[in-house]
Amino acid sequence: MVTVRNPTPKLPDSVYAAMSDVLAAIFAHADLAAPFADLLPRRAFADYYKLIKAPSALNPVAANVRRRTYTAAADFVRDVQQIWYNAKLYNQEGSEIYEAAETLEGVFKEALGKGELRGESVPDLGPLPGDGESEGEGEEEGGDGSEASEEEEEEESEGEDEEEEEEEEEEDAKRKRTSRGRGRPSLASRRTSARKSEIKAEVEEAEEEGGRKVRDDPRRKRGRPPRVETPMEIRIKHIFKALRNLRDDDTGVQRLAPFEKLPEKKEFPEYYQEIKNPMALDIVRRNVKRRVYKTLDMFLHDMELMFENAKAFNEDDSAVHLAAVALQDELRAVAAVESAKTDAELAGGGDEGASKNQRIPLAYIEHKGEQYRVGDWIHILNPNDPNKPTVAQLFRTWKDAKDPSGTPWINACWYYRPEQTVHWIEKKFYPDEVVKTGQYRDHQAHEIVGKCHVMFFTKYSRGRPVGIDERRTPVYVCESRYNEVEKHFNKIKTWKSCIPDEVRGHDDELTLFAKQRPLRKVPSPIAHLLPANAREDDPMPDAKLGANPNAPPVIGAVFKRARRDTDSPPPEPTPPPPPPPPVVAPTPAPPPVRVNPDYHETMSMTQMYKQAHQAASLSTPTPAPAPPRAPPTPNAVALQVQAQMQQRAAHVAAPMLHHPPPQLALPHQQLPPTTFTLPDSVTHALPAEVAERFLRDREGRMLWFSVPPLAAPEGGVGVGHSVQYLARRRELEERRRRRRERMREEEKTRARFAAQRVQVEREQAEEVLGRALGVVAEGIRDGWKALGAKGAKEGAKEAMEVEM
Repeated sequence: MVTVRNPTPKLPDSVYAAMSDVLAAIFAHADLAAPFADLLPRRAFADYYKLIKAPSALNPVAANVRRRTYTAAADFVRDVQQIWYNAKLYNQEGSEIYEAAETLEGVFKEALGKGELRGESVPDLGPLPGDGESEGEGEEEGGDGSEASEEEEEEESEGEDEEEEEEEEEEDAKRKRTSRGRGRPSLASRRTSARKSEIKAEVEEAEEEGGRKVRDDPRRKRGRPPRVETPMEIRIKHIFKALRNLRDDDTGVQRLAPFEKLPEKKEFPEYYQEIKNPMALDIVRRNVKRRVYKTLDMFLHDMELMFENAKAFNEDDSAVHLAAVALQDELRAVAAVESAKTDAELAGGGDEGASKNQRIPLAYIEHKGEQYRVGDWIHILNPNDPNKPTVAQLFRTWKDAKDPSGTPWINACWYYRPEQTVHWIEKKFYPDEVVKTGQYRDHQAHEIVGKCHVMFFTKYSRGRPVGIDERRTPVYVCESRYNEVEKHFNKIKTWKSCIPDEVRGHDDELTLFAKQRPLRKVPSPIAHLLPANAREDDPMPDAKLGANPNAPPVIGAVFKRARRDTDSPPPEPTPPPPPPPPVVAPTPAPPPVRVNPDYHETMSMTQMYKQAHQAASLSTPTPAPAPPRAPPTPNAVALQVQAQMQQRAAHVAAPMLHHPPPQLALPHQQLPPTTFTLPDSVTHALPAEVAERFLRDREGRMLWFSVPPLAAPEGGVGVGHSVQYLARRRELEERRRRRRERMREEEKTRARFAAQRVQVEREQAEEVLGRALGVVAEGIRDGWKALGAKGAKEGAKEAMEVEM
């Protein structure tokens, strides 16, 4: 968008009036113009900004017209035309937004030809897909975001799973764009073939540069751990998705947005005074990722707590309170639906669906009498070099639902040994060092060789984990990440970012060494592989890959290059020991002289406070008691300052005097106050009402004292809040008190109604039980009567037989 800041007015008022008339004609079609009023949020619609290089919207254009920032009418016409062009470029032809852009473009051109802008021509901003140009060319013009993908692959982020969560939310947002207009992902379906052709071109270009065939080499792909979700996690994901779909009817903003993070304590201290158990979405998501919630009820409890906190703190008619009520109702409704589903319906579901391989998560797997869980460090069989098993960490454990044998699988992050990497010939490594890679590979459980352990270098020198025997369990040290594509190393800043979420909250208990062991690096173990005729401008070598693609390289490589500024300096020879100092006869130390701290005009306020604090905390030998004196007057203060300046000058003139170390002041000692003169830069920066409160010397310079005055002046105005602030705070406290009372009354009413309902249900149950017992008793009586009649008949029959 063309926006000129603070331009020199060049256009007459009539031209700006014509611009306003054109915009009014467009805004007259309110239903059609609504999706084009504001720019889309970058975080939610990242793909839009990858494609659209000149975003524009109606409200920013109208703001430029109001501010008269346009210096040419053509800039205004181009900005408005850019809106329709962007909409038609991003959305599919025939869609609702595409048709709305076509209609408003016609309204724009018609309004443009009626006023003083009738002479302005509408610029041609470029072809659109379907205008006779291939889709591949349109994609190339718009940009495909490949640079962003390469940047993501260049350096692994510290929170890898955070990216997965953002991608999931972005995909959900894309699926919702159909109803919101410009955000529908129709362009992706139209340009699939173009993207495939671009990927093919990139691969061919990489091959021409001398690299191996990237598309056939799985080692070149940087992966992420697969999503293996439990049924409870799938329920939580469905609940989050339903809550994200709730939007404000007027603004279209997600109702869940205000609950993302807790308010700042410095800005809203009253929130933490009233809310005893704060909760926000980022805390809930972190607990979900780290699998803190063992049941769905634990998750629902935190969500309910978050909404109840919002309802208790905010006014009943506020937007946050209304959003909390709506989200709470939706939460309970969706939770009831998800709870009704069986685990069998959800197992292996998630984003994969029933048509793909379904992974059922396992709490652990058992192999050769050992249990392996997420977070364990393991050795994996290396078919390319059995003597060097692959060092890895478990990230996922599962079994395939379609596999009748139930074979357990694992996903592990590989760690390379130095000899498996490509590095600079001068690079050094710790003994037993490994480096983290971006390789997350699937293996069957029978490929596990045994357990090992990897420690961050900051803890490796201090001890070993409790229960780890280095004679049976190898222990490695890790300091860096390794990028296989760029062949460079990045030091790890946060070790917890490298390990699975499930174990980030657990720290290994160490058995500390008696003394910290120094870590010394050694030269590269494959330095001998450097060719004798190697030069600094040689192409980057490649590691030697083995026959099995699911294993690290067989051997790495080394290369020469110029030393960089970021490289560690080369080791220097040890200098000879210095000669012993000459013996000098001791001289008596002069008596201690108390001087004012050095000060200059450019001293910062922080330095001044620090010196004042030091002056107040140090003492000199206790002087003889002096007769009482009257309080110092301004003239006396000025003389004191002058004496201190002279004393400071004498101190500078004799820099070789020896000063004994200061002694701490005892409680009974009283320190004389120390006076400073504030620099002009501070004096001029203070407001006038503040500067008036400072004492000044004869030359008008402000004075600063290291201790407060002995007696505060009478009649001074105390520092406090304004009357308006205190009144507003009392009003808010009264509102909250009434709201809490109302909520308590409502709670009592609900409890009373619940007790009445229980009583009614109990009476109904007793009534039903009484009727049931009556029916049973009547049946018993009828049975006895029947038995009696039957017995009488049988007795009569026997009597007749006896008589006969």
